[in-house]
Amino acid sequence: MLRGIAEHLGIQRPEGAARPSIFIMSYPVGGKTGTYDDLNAEKHFTGMDVPMNTVAGNEMLVLDAARRYPGIDTFGLNPGFVKCDIRGNLLGAGSLKHRATEGLLELFTPSADDYARRIVPRLASPDITGRRGAMFSNKGRAIQPTGRSSTIPGIALNLWSRSARL
Repeated sequence: MLRGIAEHLGIQRPEGAARPSIFIMSYPVGGKTGTYDDLNAEKHFTGMDVPMNTVAGNEMLVLDAARRYPGIDTFGLNPGFVKCDIRGNLLGAGSLKHRATEGLLELFTPSADDYARRIVPRLASPDITGRRGAMFSNKGRAIQPTGRSSTIPGIALNLWSRSARL
């Protein structure tokens, strides 16, 4: 999708207007590169490997897009754990396990609304203009990518080609 729209973003903006920005939900993946020979988890599924494929892929997407599209400011957002029902699929929506997990998370993590109140001022700030590839924590602070995927040549290209075939 990004490749399809990137060349068209901002082309009709008046001279001196802010650059177009893209925000990708991503966070540093602690050195994981993902398993890109099984993006749809058709060979093997575990509750953590599949989401980590997405996370590693999104981190690579942020960094690769920052290099590939110099006219667009591309950023990664690390929401961390947010209380929401996204885990219902994995834990069984409404199950005791799901309710208990979300109940515990509620004690220590922000709601989606709380996260939005924290991050939106950062997204709208002119201070981030021109900082392509930057990633921000759940509190809006700049953080560094940690995934090996950003430093191993060919992994991003492999991800691009494999995901394009899906």
